[in-house]
Amino acid sequence: MKKRKPFKFLFAVFSKLAIVGLLIGLVVFVPTITFVYSNNEKKLRESFFGKTPVYKGVLTLWNIDSFEGGCGSRSGYLEKICLEFEKQNKGVFIKVENLTIEQMQANIKMGVLPNLISFGANSGALFEDKMVYLEDSCFNNLRSNFYASGLSCGKLKAVPWAVGGYALITTSDRIEKARCEVKDNIEELVFKLSYDKNLKKKTKHINSLTFGGNDYVHAVNVFSRRFENESVEELAKNGVIDSLYKTQTSYQAYVNFVNKNSSMLLGTQRDVFRMENKVMAGVEADCLVKALGDYTDLVNYISVLECDNKNVVSVCKDFIEYLLTEKSQKKLKNIGLISPLNLDLFQEGGISLIEESITEETLVPNIF
Repeated sequence: MKKRKPFKFLFAVFSKLAIVGLLIGLVVFVPTITFVYSNNEKKLRESFFGKTPVYKGVLTLWNIDSFEGGCGSRSGYLEKICLEFEKQNKGVFIKVENLTIEQMQANIKMGVLPNLISFGANSGALFEDKMVYLEDSCFNNLRSNFYASGLSCGKLKAVPWAVGGYALITTSDRIEKARCEVKDNIEELVFKLSYDKNLKKKTKHINSLTFGGNDYVHAVNVFSRRFENESVEELAKNGVIDSLYKTQTSYQAYVNFVNKNSSMLLGTQRDVFRMENKVMAGVEADCLVKALGDYTDLVNYISVLECDNKNVVSVCKDFIEYLLTEKSQKKLKNIGLISPLNLDLFQEGGISLIEESITEETLVPNIF
């Protein structure tokens, strides 16, 4: 009988031990490898195809404009942000509907409500009781005064997402026609530019200042804070301020200014863009701006409304968080509005002066 060679015997033993060790390794390490691979695969899939949201379906976002914007459409901006959000949350679709305040009121009376609503100051009273509370920790990047303006009973119900501001606006030509010298700070001339203009058959009075508003935003509030020692009523009675300040809209005040019925306009960022466009078109020689950042009620808010489906509310909250990211907020520059975050979007023009004037010291009235 042949003897088994020691080498072959040892090889056989070590081979069996190696196989056993490999089997043990597979049992111990494969689940870990599978787990790591699964996580990496999930991250990779989300980066290319977006994460899987807790809700899939169509959500509705109403946009209600209660004041004039900047140089672009707020509903158009929201639509673009919605598209970006949808790409990251496959199966979620957000339909933006642009409504007037009257249309909103009619819908609410009929019991028709959206999932999300964007609105201006003082226009949310009709649906305040239907707003859900939002997690404060998600919006720590908001400036404190803007954050506080959306609190109801100490809890956050409305998140500011876009801001406008007020400014004094005039031109060198208008100042000179009032027989005054052009100043670097046009605020010094605010009460000095009224005069009587002699026409062929009559005399026309030119007011020094004009402004307007509506039921939701009030330029008179920023005037009263800036010039607290002056009586608006007395100035209007004496022909210094346009007597129509109580009844005309901000656009009607702008038209009065353009038609040279007043030498100076207390307007908004929209009026600054309008005048600067006139300068570019050669209609006006210049545009002089003094930003008034003491007060602003030109703020767009967004809220989530109640829904029986908690997953719908969760996705709506996710959208608001995305709207308040720095990436989204920087795109406000495209529509000429300012961020409620501490961001510098504008480097030139009158809008940059307005942006600079709005700080955490600016009074932003609570909307509730």
